Amino acid sequence: FQGVAEGVLNRSDPRAGPALTLGKLHLFQNYYDNEPNKVAIWSAWNNLMGDPATAIWTAVPRVLTVAYPAAITSGANGLPVTVTIDGLPQAGALVTVFRAGLTQVSAVTGADGRVNLPLVNLVDGEYLVTVTGRNLKPYLGGVNVGDLVASVNYFSVVVNDDNIGSS
Repeated sequence: FQGVAEGVLNRSDPRAGPALTLGKLHLFQNYYDNEPNKVAIWSAWNNLMGDPATAIWTAVPRVLTVAYPAAITSGANGLPVTVTIDGLPQAGALVTVFRAGLTQVSAVTGADGRVNLPLVNLVDGEYLVTVTGRNLKPYLGGVNVGDLVASVNYFSVVVNDDNIGSS
Protein backbone atom coordinates (compact mmCIF):
# COMPACT_ATOMS: atom_id res chain seq x y z
CA PHE A 1 0.00 0.00 0.00
CA GLN A 2 2.87 2.41 0.75
CA GLY A 3 4.05 2.46 -2.87
CA VAL A 4 0.56 3.03 -4.26
CA ALA A 5 -0.07 5.89 -1.80
CA GLU A 6 3.33 7.37 -2.66
CA GLY A 7 2.46 7.21 -6.36
CA VAL A 8 -0.94 8.85 -5.97
CA LEU A 9 -0.12 11.52 -3.39
CA ASN A 10 3.47 12.55 -4.06
CA ARG A 11 4.00 12.09 -7.78
CA SER A 12 2.84 14.26 -10.66
CA ASP A 13 0.84 11.45 -12.30
CA PRO A 14 -2.47 10.75 -10.48
CA ARG A 15 -3.43 7.68 -12.57
CA ALA A 16 -4.00 4.28 -10.97
CA GLY A 17 -1.62 2.43 -13.31
CA PRO A 18 1.60 4.30 -12.48
CA ALA A 19 0.69 4.25 -8.77
CA LEU A 20 0.14 0.49 -8.92
CA THR A 21 3.48 0.01 -10.68
CA LEU A 22 5.21 1.96 -7.93
CA GLY A 23 3.40 -0.18 -5.36
CA LYS A 24 4.73 -3.35 -7.02
CA LEU A 25 8.22 -1.86 -7.07
CA HIS A 26 7.97 -1.16 -3.32
CA LEU A 27 6.84 -4.75 -2.70
CA PHE A 28 9.81 -6.07 -4.66
CA GLN A 29 12.32 -3.76 -2.94
CA ASN A 30 11.07 -4.49 0.58
CA TYR A 31 9.98 -8.14 0.58
CA TYR A 32 11.46 -10.06 -2.35
CA ASP A 33 14.57 -11.26 -0.50
CA ASN A 34 12.53 -12.94 2.27
CA GLU A 35 9.17 -13.70 0.64
CA PRO A 36 9.45 -13.81 -3.18
CA ASN A 37 6.28 -15.89 -3.60
CA LYS A 38 4.17 -13.40 -1.63
CA VAL A 39 5.53 -10.51 -3.72
CA ALA A 40 4.39 -12.33 -6.87
CA ILE A 41 0.97 -13.14 -5.39
CA TRP A 42 0.30 -9.61 -4.11
CA SER A 43 1.52 -8.10 -7.38
CA ALA A 44 -0.99 -10.24 -9.27
CA TRP A 45 -3.85 -9.42 -6.89
CA ASN A 46 -3.10 -5.72 -7.18
CA ASN A 47 -3.94 -5.91 -10.89
CA LEU A 48 -7.60 -6.06 -9.84
CA MET A 49 -7.57 -2.31 -9.03
CA GLY A 50 -9.32 -1.40 -12.30
CA ASP A 51 -8.54 0.72 -15.32
CA PRO A 52 -4.92 1.89 -15.10
CA ALA A 53 -5.74 5.15 -16.90
CA THR A 54 -8.24 6.21 -14.22
CA ALA A 55 -7.17 9.41 -12.47
CA ILE A 56 -7.51 9.26 -8.70
CA TRP A 57 -8.84 12.31 -6.89
CA THR A 58 -6.53 13.46 -4.13
CA ALA A 59 -8.82 16.24 -2.88
CA VAL A 60 -12.51 17.07 -2.95
CA PRO A 61 -13.21 17.64 -6.66
CA ARG A 62 -14.00 21.24 -7.54
CA VAL A 63 -17.09 22.09 -9.60
CA LEU A 64 -16.48 23.86 -12.90
CA THR A 65 -18.45 26.59 -14.61
CA VAL A 66 -18.07 26.14 -18.36
CA ALA A 67 -19.23 28.79 -20.83
CA TYR A 68 -19.49 28.39 -24.62
CA PRO A 69 -22.11 29.05 -27.30
CA ALA A 70 -25.08 26.68 -27.17
CA ALA A 71 -25.17 26.53 -30.98
CA ILE A 72 -22.81 27.27 -33.88
CA THR A 73 -23.14 27.04 -37.65
CA SER A 74 -21.64 24.25 -39.71
CA GLY A 75 -19.34 26.91 -41.21
CA ALA A 76 -17.84 27.81 -37.83
CA ASN A 77 -14.09 27.34 -37.56
CA GLY A 78 -13.75 27.33 -33.78
CA LEU A 79 -15.49 26.94 -30.45
CA PRO A 80 -14.49 29.41 -27.73
CA VAL A 81 -14.72 27.88 -24.24
CA THR A 82 -14.16 29.58 -20.87
CA VAL A 83 -13.65 27.51 -17.71
CA THR A 84 -13.90 29.04 -14.23
CA ILE A 85 -14.22 27.92 -10.62
CA ASP A 86 -16.02 30.32 -8.29
CA GLY A 87 -15.57 33.07 -10.88
CA LEU A 88 -11.80 32.60 -11.18
CA PRO A 89 -10.17 31.30 -14.40
CA GLN A 90 -9.12 27.64 -14.34
CA ALA A 91 -5.81 27.05 -16.10
CA GLY A 92 -4.84 23.57 -17.24
CA ALA A 93 -8.32 22.12 -17.78
CA LEU A 94 -8.56 19.71 -20.72
CA VAL A 95 -11.44 20.68 -23.03
CA THR A 96 -12.61 18.29 -25.76
CA VAL A 97 -15.21 18.50 -28.53
CA PHE A 98 -16.25 15.09 -29.83
CA ARG A 99 -18.66 13.47 -32.24
CA ALA A 100 -18.21 9.78 -33.01
CA GLY A 101 -16.73 9.14 -36.42
CA LEU A 102 -16.44 12.84 -37.24
CA THR A 103 -14.19 14.81 -34.94
CA GLN A 104 -12.26 14.91 -31.70
CA VAL A 105 -10.40 18.10 -30.84
CA SER A 106 -8.77 18.77 -27.47
CA ALA A 107 -6.86 21.67 -25.95
CA VAL A 108 -5.83 22.89 -22.51
CA THR A 109 -7.07 26.18 -21.05
CA GLY A 110 -4.54 28.95 -20.56
CA ALA A 111 -3.96 31.14 -17.52
CA ASP A 112 -7.12 33.09 -18.44
CA GLY A 113 -9.23 29.89 -18.36
CA ARG A 114 -9.94 30.15 -22.08
CA VAL A 115 -9.37 27.99 -25.10
CA ASN A 116 -10.54 28.21 -28.71
CA LEU A 117 -10.95 24.73 -30.16
CA PRO A 118 -10.31 24.70 -33.92
CA LEU A 119 -13.11 22.99 -35.85
CA VAL A 120 -13.35 22.01 -39.52
CA ASN A 121 -15.89 20.25 -41.75
CA LEU A 122 -18.71 20.32 -39.22
CA VAL A 123 -22.01 18.60 -40.01
CA ASP A 124 -25.36 19.39 -38.45
CA GLY A 125 -26.12 17.72 -35.13
CA GLU A 126 -24.92 17.61 -31.53
CA TYR A 127 -21.25 17.49 -30.50
CA LEU A 128 -20.20 16.57 -26.97
CA VAL A 129 -18.16 19.04 -24.92
CA THR A 130 -16.19 17.63 -21.98
CA VAL A 131 -13.89 19.34 -19.50
CA THR A 132 -11.66 17.40 -17.12
CA GLY A 133 -8.60 17.99 -14.98
CA ARG A 134 -6.85 16.97 -11.81
CA ASN A 135 -9.25 17.14 -8.87
CA LEU A 136 -11.94 18.69 -11.07
CA LYS A 137 -15.45 17.27 -11.29
CA PRO A 138 -15.81 16.34 -14.98
CA TYR A 139 -18.16 18.50 -17.02
CA LEU A 140 -20.23 17.05 -19.85
CA GLY A 141 -22.31 19.21 -22.13
CA GLY A 142 -23.09 19.68 -25.79
CA VAL A 143 -23.12 22.17 -28.60
CA ASN A 144 -25.57 22.04 -31.51
CA VAL A 145 -24.28 22.59 -35.02
CA GLY A 146 -26.72 23.79 -37.66
CA ASP A 147 -28.24 26.80 -39.37
CA LEU A 148 -28.63 29.90 -37.22
CA VAL A 149 -30.74 32.97 -37.90
CA ALA A 150 -27.60 35.11 -37.80
CA SER A 151 -23.96 34.17 -37.46
CA VAL A 152 -20.64 35.99 -37.53
CA ASN A 153 -17.52 33.92 -38.16
CA TYR A 154 -13.92 35.04 -38.54
CA PHE A 155 -12.28 33.89 -41.80
CA SER A 156 -9.46 36.32 -42.59
CA VAL A 157 -8.05 39.83 -42.23
CA VAL A 158 -6.87 42.19 -44.95
CA VAL A 159 -4.77 45.23 -44.06
CA ASN A 160 -4.98 48.08 -46.58
CA ASP A 161 -2.30 50.63 -45.74
CA ASP A 162 -1.59 52.29 -49.10
CA ASN A 163 -2.71 55.81 -47.98
CA ILE A 164 -5.26 55.95 -50.77
CA GLY A 165 -8.92 56.59 -50.01
CA SER A 166 -9.95 55.73 -46.45
CA SER A 167 -6.80 53.81 -45.45
